[in-house]
Amino acid sequence: MLTRLYLDATARLREARERLADAAGASGVEYAILVAVIALVVLAGATLLAPYIQAVFQRVADALSGA
Repeated sequence: MLTRLYLDATARLREARERLADAAGASGVEYAILVAVIALVVLAGATLLAPYIQAVFQRVADALSGA
């Protein structure tokens, strides 16, 4: 009787540990997707703002060469 209860309890603990390990793996995948999305947003923003940034640097360069 006690042996059976012990075996059931250890089996349930093992299952809980496996579920937690699986959940941690899913979190890693979610973080990887989040990083990829952030990288795409930064890349798109830099691409869209590139002409404006270039114009600012050109004005600074013109001001420095004219001074």
